[in-house]
Amino acid sequence: MRLERLRLQAFRNYGAVDLSWGPAFNVLLGPNGAGKTNLLEGIALLATGRSPRAVRDPELVQWGESGYLVWGRVARRAGPTVLELRYRLAPAEKRLRVDGAEVASTVAGGGLQAVFFSPEDLGLVRGAPVQRRRFADGLLAQLSATYRHLLLAFGRALAQRNQVLRELAGRRLDAELVEVLTAWDASLADAAAGIIRRRAALTATLEARAAGHYAGLAGGGERLGLSYCPAGLWGSGAMQQARAAPTRAALAELAAGAGPDAAAEPPVLRERLLSVLEVARRDDIKQGATAAGPHRDEWRVWLDGSDIRSFGSRGQQRCAALALRLAERELLAEASGEAPLLLLDDVLSELDEERRRRLLSLAGRDSQVFLAATALHGQALPPGSTVFAVEQGRVRPAGTEVR
Repeated sequence: MRLERLRLQAFRNYGAVDLSWGPAFNVLLGPNGAGKTNLLEGIALLATGRSPRAVRDPELVQWGESGYLVWGRVARRAGPTVLELRYRLAPAEKRLRVDGAEVASTVAGGGLQAVFFSPEDLGLVRGAPVQRRRFADGLLAQLSATYRHLLLAFGRALAQRNQVLRELAGRRLDAELVEVLTAWDASLADAAAGIIRRRAALTATLEARAAGHYAGLAGGGERLGLSYCPAGLWGSGAMQQARAAPTRAALAELAAGAGPDAAAEPPVLRERLLSVLEVARRDDIKQGATAAGPHRDEWRVWLDGSDIRSFGSRGQQRCAALALRLAERELLAEASGEAPLLLLDDVLSELDEERRRRLLSLAGRDSQVFLAATALHGQALPPGSTVFAVEQGRVRPAGTEVR
C-alpha cells in the first residue's frame, strides 16, 4: 500500500498543508520542533484512529481552532481509498469516513496500516512492562477482531472484580458479595484465557522474526530472544512476583490452537486461572486489586541469553526495539497481503554508520517509508528517495536522490 497524498488542517502546528508523497523513501529534514514528527503522527492517526503520542485528541488541535482534519488518499491492490478523519472539540466528536462512508474511528479498518518507530520505543526493551503489553496488544488487535473483543471483555471484568474487592476490604465476608466476586472470576478467566493463548502464540512468531531483523541490523553474531511471562501462572511466591517464564515446551502447549480468531479456549487454562484467582483472593481483598492476570504480564528481551535491560548497550537496545517494529511490519504484511507504511522518527542519530546503512536497506523492502531526521549524518539515501524540507509548519519538496 502507498499513501499518495496527505492533507492536514488545524493539526498540531499545521494550519493547512497538502502533500503528495513519493512511492518509496520520503525523507523529512528540518530542525527540532519544526513539525516533522507531527506529519508522521498524522499518518499514524489516519491508519489507527489514535495518536501514538497524544493521550487525548484535544492535544492535537491547533491552538485557537475548533477541531482538526486529517485526509489521505491511499493506493492499494484492491484500488484507491480516500480516508477522512475529523475531530471537533465542542461538542466532542470524532468521525472517520472511508470513501465517503462513516466507520468507527477507534478501530483500524480504513484500509491503511502503519508501523511507527520513535525514540520512546526504547521502552519496548528497557521500560516498564506496560509498554511491552501495549505493543503486543496493539499488534494483536490489528491482526484479530476477536482479540479486540477479548481485551474489552477482560477490561470490564477486571474493573468489576476490583470494585467488589474494594467493597469487601476491611469488612466481614459478605456471602452475597462473594457470590458476585465468583461470577466475575469466571468472566475474567474466560477472557484472560483467550488473551494469554494469543500472546503466547504471538511471542513464538515474533521472536523468530525479530531475531532475524536484529541479525540484519547488528551484523550477526548475537542472538535476540523473547520470552513471555504470564503473571501468576508459573512459579510461586517470589517467582510469581518476578513473573517467572514458562519453559518453551509449556509455552508451545499454552499457544496450541491459538489462531487469531479461534473461538473456544482450552478448559485447562481457564481452570488454572480460576484456581490462581481463588488462591490469591484473600490477598486481593486486602489490596483491593487483582494481582494475577494479563494486566500484569511481562515480556523479557534477551541478547545471547542475558537480559538486555541490564547487560545491553544503548545501541543494542535500540537495534532490538527496531527489530521488534520491523517484525511487526512483517506480520501485518503477511496478514493483509500488503506491506504497511513504515514511519521512522529520529532513528538515525543514535546509530553508527554501518547500522544506519543496514536499517535503510531493511526498511525499504516493500514498504513506503517516511523518515524524519534533523540531519542525514553523511548517510546516502536509497535511489529515488524524495526529500522534503520542514520548517515551522511549512513543508516544501527539496529534491529527489538519484544516486
